[in-house]
Amino acid sequence: DEKKMLEDVRTGATISLKDGHGDFIQANKNAYENRRPITLKGE
Repeated sequence: DEKKMLEDVRTGATISLKDGHGDFIQANKNAYENRRPITLKGE
């Protein structure tokens, strides 16, 4: 039973590229096009 449950969890963990919540590919494209350089300060 546990093995079947874990398989259900794995197969249910999907992402829709375009749905009512938005367009995943366009959002990533916009984020890339609007990226800004960052500076990390170390020791």
